[in-house]
Amino acid sequence: MRKLAREICFELIFEILVRDEGEMNPLSFSTLCEQENILDDQDKDYVNKIVNTFVQNKEEIKNAIFSKITTFEPDRVYKIDLALLCLGVTEIKYVGEVDFKIVINEVVELAKKFSSEKSPKFTNGVLSAIVKG
Repeated sequence: MRKLAREICFELIFEILVRDEGEMNPLSFSTLCEQENILDDQDKDYVNKIVNTFVQNKEEIKNAIFSKITTFEPDRVYKIDLALLCLGVTEIKYVGEVDFKIVINEVVELAKKFSSEKSPKFTNGVLSAIVKG
């Protein structure tokens, strides 16, 4: 259930950004994985890999995102959208196990589920710009 694993990654990244933490909260990880007890060990490993990679490269990832947002200040980006973009950039640029088109599509779907009406278009545009370089 990679889709569910990706949603848990988003939730953990969001928590890290909101709390301004330097690492993943193990309690949050275990709670989310237990709530969604259908995750197998491979998906749990994937969640760990994505979130830990994000933590290790957080500033570079955020800089890559903000370099593509030129229409307004970085502090105006919704934290939910920032978490979604961080997830996408982490998967595309640092993990690279899934084709970027699939990652972008999944992030857009999460934006539809969790964020504002304009967020799917915004996240798609930023991630596409990052892929293009």
